[in-house]
Amino acid sequence: MYNDYELLYLAQENNEDAVNELRKKYNSLLYAKALSYSRSSHIDIKELLNETELAFYKAIDNYIDKNTFNTYLNKVIDNNLTNYI
Repeated sequence: MYNDYELLYLAQENNEDAVNELRKKYNSLLYAKALSYSRSSHIDIKELLNETELAFYKAIDNYIDKNTFNTYLNKVIDNNLTNYI
C-alpha cells in the first residue's frame, strides 16, 4: 500500500491505478463538500459533485509538497465551489 505522497507522484506521472486509489480514499470528502455547499446554496448536488471532481484532478496536477494533500485538496475544492457558486 502506498502513502499519499507516493500515490501523488505516480498520479502526476499519469498512473491510472494511483489516481483511482486516491479517488477511493478521498471520495467521501468530495461528496461531503458537495453536499455541504448544496445545502447552503440550493444548487443541485450533481453539479457540485462535478465541480469537486474537477477540483480533485486539479489538486493532483498542481500539488506540491507544502501541506498534506488532504489540506491542499480541501482548499482547492473550497475555491472551486466558491467560484462556481
